[in-house]
Amino acid sequence: MPPPSEPQSRTSTPRSFTNQTASTEELLKSQTVGLVDLSEFRKRRAEVLEQKEREAHDKSLGRFTSGNSRSITPSTGDVTDGASPSRSEGPPKKKKKKALAKSKLSFGDDDNEEEQQTGDDSAATPRETDRSRSASKTPAEDKPLSRRIAPNPNAPPPPKALTKAAVEAEAQARDALRREFLAMQEAIKNTEILIPFIFYDGTNIPAGTVKVKKGDPVWLFLDRCRKVGAELGVGGTVSSLKSRKDNRREWARVGVDDLMLVKGDVIIPHHYEFYYFIANKIPSFSKDGGLLFDYSNKPPPKKDDDNPLSRPGDEQLEGGNHDPTLTKVVDRRWYEKNKHIFPASLWQEYEPGNEFEEKMSTNKRDAQGNVHIFCLQCADRLGLSIPGPRERRCPACQAILSNPDDAVSTVLNPTEDYKTSVLSGLDPNTIMECAARALMFWSYQTTQEIFYQEYLGKSLTEKYASLNTEMDKVIHNANSEISNLQSRLSEMELNQQQLYKKNQELVEMYREKCKKHAQMTNLYNLLKSRAMRSQIQTTASDTVSNTLNSLPGSRNEPLTLAAHIRTVPQVPQTPSSRHPHNQYPVNQEGVEQLHRYQRSGSGSSKGANRRDESSMRPPPIPPGGPRNSPRGVMAINNILFASAAYFADWSHTHVFNPRWPPHAKFHNGQSMSFGALSALTTIYLLGRRNPTPEAAKDSLFLAAVVGSLTTIAGLSAILYPGTAWTDPEFYTGSLIGVQAYIFVGQLLINWTAYSLEKKRLEKQGKSA
Repeated sequence: MPPPSEPQSRTSTPRSFTNQTASTEELLKSQTVGLVDLSEFRKRRAEVLEQKEREAHDKSLGRFTSGNSRSITPSTGDVTDGASPSRSEGPPKKKKKKALAKSKLSFGDDDNEEEQQTGDDSAATPRETDRSRSASKTPAEDKPLSRRIAPNPNAPPPPKALTKAAVEAEAQARDALRREFLAMQEAIKNTEILIPFIFYDGTNIPAGTVKVKKGDPVWLFLDRCRKVGAELGVGGTVSSLKSRKDNRREWARVGVDDLMLVKGDVIIPHHYEFYYFIANKIPSFSKDGGLLFDYSNKPPPKKDDDNPLSRPGDEQLEGGNHDPTLTKVVDRRWYEKNKHIFPASLWQEYEPGNEFEEKMSTNKRDAQGNVHIFCLQCADRLGLSIPGPRERRCPACQAILSNPDDAVSTVLNPTEDYKTSVLSGLDPNTIMECAARALMFWSYQTTQEIFYQEYLGKSLTEKYASLNTEMDKVIHNANSEISNLQSRLSEMELNQQQLYKKNQELVEMYREKCKKHAQMTNLYNLLKSRAMRSQIQTTASDTVSNTLNSLPGSRNEPLTLAAHIRTVPQVPQTPSSRHPHNQYPVNQEGVEQLHRYQRSGSGSSKGANRRDESSMRPPPIPPGGPRNSPRGVMAINNILFASAAYFADWSHTHVFNPRWPPHAKFHNGQSMSFGALSALTTIYLLGRRNPTPEAAKDSLFLAAVVGSLTTIAGLSAILYPGTAWTDPEFYTGSLIGVQAYIFVGQLLINWTAYSLEKKRLEKQGKSA
């Protein structure tokens, strides 16, 4: 026991060591003296923060740093005075020797017993220690006893030397841990989950589930919800009368920015990831508690037979059994219109921090702090309007409505009787209190309506400004387009004028070529007609000779006719009559007068005819000569006319004319066939035998009529509107075509022969 004159220590042994680690601010102050640049200050602060982070990591790994000195938990003999400084600060040598001397005293047995009983000897004061020492001190125990020193299990591991290899190993361990954490985080983010949801526009519209990953952002979930709504053709209460096709068109116009995700009463912003709420375990801020997104924050277990191509089924994914009504997909436009009405009035956009939690706790209150408004239909459906035996709860704040007047119904358009009786019998204080609360709530509603109207005005103003800007752009683009079109139109007009001039030139050239072509065609037809006439004359003369020879008569008639011809005096013949095949006085110039190009002759053909007639007259037919010569002329006339039609039309002017349509060629062929049939019918009527003279006359008349039908039809065809003798490319300017002369000549020959044959038959009848 110390002498009484020595003052006793009034301080107790400290229960914990003092903190010897300097804070970041202290280190920064010690390294920064005076004014420094902002970049230098930031550099030093980054170095200090890196150093503190390294020290914290060293502590977590159980290592010492050069800047920190840690001591082993002292025994009872090492307890020093509370006012004495720590060993790292260099305590005085006297106190250190005193402490060492005290540690050699024999009080270990008592301490060991106390440690076994209570395990706490640090709470003993110096006075109690001195009393125990004085009580237990004996002469035999003056010698110091050796004490067994056991390792302290709570002590950190001994420090290691910070060599280059140790620093490198530490960095590698830190990097390995970082990679392990990132791999685990990536595995969690790639885990697929199911999120059941509904579309909400005042009513719950079932939609199904959407498969996303925990690391996907909210906007991706909304985009897939939009696709689900488009596939299902979901339409709300407003578009209930529209068809599914119209609803799909409406969904095609909706973008991701027009949709909102509401989880409970929390509006989730688009840029957040689901992993943020899962990893941080954000609460749902509801009365039932729980997490906002109740999914596992640990990576999925790995399977031994893991197939990289296999995917778990929907029934194996998390979230398939969650309540879909807690996850709402809302149209932002509907929310802006109804955000002052329950339940949209309770929704709040998520913000990280404790302030948001306080806001959500006081969110379910209005201006008075205890009033929620519902329509009468909702109050009747929820059982709030009439107190009953069962417990009533407010659907907004889930407060228990125990009193009958906790939920009352009122009329927004009261009658005069209601106004008179509602506050009757109440004292003025109650009336004023009711009026004050009513005015307070009315001011709250008015303020909310003003805010809403201001928001609508602001949105409409912004929309008008954007539309005005777009309209200016449209007008500018339209004006530029109009100017471009006008320039192009002027260029096209110039091009049109040039093309018109070229077209006129081509038309003139075409007309000249048409004239030349017409001239060539006329020359060709002239040469062709000349060649055909020679052939027709030869054929006609042969046919007439054969017909005259085949006529019935006496056997001596040929000899008489030959003798008669011999007795006729021979007159000198002209060169034109010396041809052996010319039976009649037909001159070449006389034939050319029948052509349309030779109508302006000087009349030399008449003189030639006179010379021919004077030079070669037909022999007189004796009474016993041939009797059917007019009938043969009629037959030859029809044959020549029908064959001439084929020769004239079977060319490029009619049948092979490329400008003729097929139907016109059809009618041309019809006319040719009709002429051939008429000629054959005429020959049949002329050649058949008739029992009586009257029948012969009838056959002769029918043959003349049938043989004239083709020519009469050809002459009458010019009377129809739009007809012409020739086509425009072959038009030469004459008013009457060659066909008219041929038709008239055929008619004259036909009916002249008919008249002669008729007179012959009449004479024959009289003589008989």
